[in-house]
Formats: sequence, structure tokens, C-alpha cells
Amino acid sequence: MSPSQGGGAHTGVPARPAISRQAWMLTFTDLVSLLLTFFVLMFSMSQLEIERWRAIAASFSGSRNVPAAGIAPSQPARFAIATASPRRALDLDYLASVLKQNLAANPLAAGIAIGRDGERILISVPTDFAFAPGSATLAEGSAPTLVAIASVLRTIANDVATEGHADPAPVAAGAFASNWELSLARAEAVAGLLRTMDGREAIVARGFGDSRFAGLPPGEPEARRALARRVDIVILPSRGGT
Repeated sequence: MSPSQGGGAHTGVPARPAISRQAWMLTFTDLVSLLLTFFVLMFSMSQLEIERWRAIAASFSGSRNVPAAGIAPSQPARFAIATASPRRALDLDYLASVLKQNLAANPLAAGIAIGRDGERILISVPTDFAFAPGSATLAEGSAPTLVAIASVLRTIANDVATEGHADPAPVAAGAFASNWELSLARAEAVAGLLRTMDGREAIVARGFGDSRFAGLPPGEPEARRALARRVDIVILPSRGGT
């Protein structure tokens, strides 16, 4: 059939199929999938410093809630902290370094010693600073320092206790018949303030009188007696119930 007789010219070459304009999306989708797989693998091989993150978050949370000097908060700290930073029991070595950094940066905590006693952290509060001689009533000027300590303690869940100590000198005539009774009353006074500021109820107070005086490091007698007159705030490795 001639072109004039038929419907059109025929070259004998098959027509090429039309190329989809969306074909590039297949390559792009493969690229995105590979990138996502790469980042997932990178994240899975990374190691997060969980304890460091928790401690940093806890210190920021505590620093925002430290009352001004001499002013006690109107509500127990548990209402301000519980929703912002869940309490977690921290490793004692790590916790000791965090406590030292926090208290060293707080001028209200000057003179407070932090040390280790086996599986315990001791925050030693001199009773010459916190109490009048022969008294178990906290001195007005000591409240801001104890508030500064409580602002750190309320961010963790480790068990806390208080232990009172005294020097060997006999107590003067008054409300207490022995050094043991005086040391116990002072430990209870510190524990009571911490319960109010910290919000936890299970803070046990113990009194040891001068029974541990002999175990103090050697030194000038008056310095040893001053060291003996203290209340230790004890932090244990276990997690508390609150």
C-alpha cells in the first residue's frame, strides 16, 4: 500500500516506550533509606553517659529551687522537684564529685566537709557552727547552709541518715544528761530540717556521743575536739523509698 493509499508512513522501527518523569524518585528513595540506616547504626554504636546526664539535669533542677539565704520554701521540696527530675540512686563516687562541685560553688556551704567512709558519703556539719554550746536547737545562721545541702539531696533517691557526735568533755548541767543524748538530739534536729526541706520521711537519726572520738586522726587536742563536735549527714548507696 502506498502512502497515499494508507493511513501513514511505516518505517519498520518499533516505537520506544515513554519514560516516566517520576523515575528519579526511586533512586532518591534508595538514597534516603541508606542514609537513615547509616544514622541508626551510628546511634546504636554510641554510648550515652546516663549517670552524667542525670546528675547534670539534677543539678540544674536543684539550682533553680534554692531559696534565698534565710528564707525557707513555703512548700516541701517534693512538690517542686518530683515532676521535674525523678529521683535516682547515683553511684557514690560520681555523687561525691557532684556534691563537692555543687557545695563548693555555694558560699552558704563554706566549712562543710565531704568525705568517704567505706560505702558511705559523709557531709560533716560542725556543731559549733550549727548549735549553741549544750543546745540541740539549730542556730538561726545555720539554716541557709542546711538548705543548700538539702537542695542537692532532694534531687537523688539514695538513703540518707544523720549521725551526731560529741567530744569527751562532760555536758554542762541542763536538758541533757549525757553526750549521747545531746548528740542524738542534734542529729534529730538536722534530720528534721532535712525532712522538711527534702520531702522524704525516712531519714534516720542516730547519736554516738564521744564513742568515736578515739578513731579521729591525731592532731592538736582542741582541733580534735572541734572535729568531734559534728553532725554527719550520711548518704548510702541504696535507693530510698520515696
